[in-house]
This record gives sequence, C-alpha cells and structure tokens, in this order.
Amino acid sequence: MNVKPRIALIIAYYCLSTAGVFPGKDVLAADRTVTSLKNIDSRANRVYQQVKVPDLPDQNFWRLGLTVNETIMTDPKKATRKGMGVSKNEYLRDEWIGCQSGFYAQYLLGNPELPADLPAEMKQSLEENFKRWGTTEAEAEVILAGKLKSYRKSKERFEKGQIDISIVNAPSPQAAFEYLIVHASSSTLPDEAIVYQFADESIVSDLGTIGYLSDARGSDSICFIRDNIAVIIRGHGEFEREVVDIAQKIDTMLLQQPLLTYEQLQARCPKLHIGSGKKAAETTVPFLEYSVEVPSGVQAWVSDIKINEALIQ
Repeated sequence: MNVKPRIALIIAYYCLSTAGVFPGKDVLAADRTVTSLKNIDSRANRVYQQVKVPDLPDQNFWRLGLTVNETIMTDPKKATRKGMGVSKNEYLRDEWIGCQSGFYAQYLLGNPELPADLPAEMKQSLEENFKRWGTTEAEAEVILAGKLKSYRKSKERFEKGQIDISIVNAPSPQAAFEYLIVHASSSTLPDEAIVYQFADESIVSDLGTIGYLSDARGSDSICFIRDNIAVIIRGHGEFEREVVDIAQKIDTMLLQQPLLTYEQLQARCPKLHIGSGKKAAETTVPFLEYSVEVPSGVQAWVSDIKINEALIQ
C-alpha cells in the first residue's frame, strides 16, 4: 500500500475544502446530528455534518458481537503485553443490551543497551533546581542516582508495535456508523482529515457492510460496520500492516455469528436479582447483593454478565 499518494490526497482535500471548492457542512447537512449516542460534543456533530453518510439498510434482526484475543494476530507470541475487556456502551436506548469489547497488544523487547546517564537536558534542569533549592552535594547525588535508576527502569523494554481493537454491538447499522464518526472525532486530527477518512477514496472493498482505511507514516487504522456491529482497528510499528488482515478475519467471524430478533436477543440476556444488605453484622455500610439467572438452554457470555455488573455499580 503506497502511503505518499494518500497523504497527498488528504492535503489536497484540506486545501480544496478550506477554499470552498468542496461543499461545507451548510451545504451537506447543516441540521444532521448524532442521535444514537449519549454525551456527544459539538465537534462530533460538526464532523458528522460533513461526512458522506452511506446508504445503510434498515434491519429487523441483530447480529451478535464477539471478543477477540491475540490468536487473531499473525504471530500471537508478539503480544508480550496484552489486555482485553467488555463494557456497556453509551447508546440512548436505555433498554439496549449491546456492549463493546476491546483488545490491545504491545510487542515489547528487552533493551540490550540501557542508558548510563540521564539525558543532558534532564540532568541540567535538575542541577539548576539543586542550586535554586540549596541542595547539598550529597543530597544531589542521592537524587540523581534515584532518577537514573527510574530512567533506566523505563528503558528496560522498548515498544516495537501496538494494536488496538474495538468491537461495538450497536442497535442499528446507522448507530454503528455514528459510533465510527464519534470515535474518529475524538482524535487530534483536523476536521478535514477526519472527513477524508470517510470519503469514497478511503472505502475498502469486500469488507463489512462498508469499511474505510486510513494509513499514515508508521500506523494504519481501519474501521468498518457489519450490519449493526462497528469495528475499529489501529496498528503501528510491527503491527501496522496487519490491520487489514485482522479486519477481514473479524468480518468472517461476524458473518458466522447468529442473527437474532430483538426478542431472541433479550431472551438470551442473563437476568439480575438485586437486593441490599450489610457488609457485616457490626456495620451499617450498605451494599448490593445480586445473582445472575441464565435463561434455560442459553450459555451466558462473559460480556452479558460484565454489562449487567456495570449497570448496578
């Protein structure tokens, strides 16, 4: 994948849009706003007014989301530091039982050449402070030794690559697309660059209901929706060129997930029985007691229980 032409297109898009050649938000959809998510800031709505929103089908079924781990990677052994979690997402439909799952992995290697001294600027700044504070020579040596120890500790391993994956179970394809816009708008990129991420030139063929690729020097990110599921993948360093392959794997896995009516989706959700009690007989500190009742014949997913735990906290 050639990065330079894509960067040039972004720059050209910015120049044309600021010159008024491309239609602005007042021409595209000045009154369009994100309607499915809570706590939306003005920037997300401003970007949403300018992006080209794809034609997405209405649906009366919901595809189940999924969780992934390092086995989705080309070389799982490179996930030397990793983490995953499941949380409830902030959709306006209070009865919506969907969730989002996340996974990240870092490729860290031991540093064979640890620094022998602090960086010159850091050391100079400390020495200037010592003079201002009236620090004795003995005290300064102790402080410098402690700073060097911490600095060497921070350099014991260095990052060769990182990948982050988010999979969001939205209440509709439109809500899934809105999530992509809101997530992209939280970056430090200018509006024009974010809008370009959702332009026709960024569309990836044969991925999801619709997918978009954004590449820059040192990192790649891809986002797509498959029916009501939104997926965001970002990789840099050694994992930069894995994002498309991982996206295709996740899309294949999503296509194997069952399609459920809303009633079926509700029926498989574990029910909570919530009560209150005391932490111990000798204290009056209240707390919540709850148990999870799994519907007959349904295997409860970790995500279901995690969501419900979040709801009662």
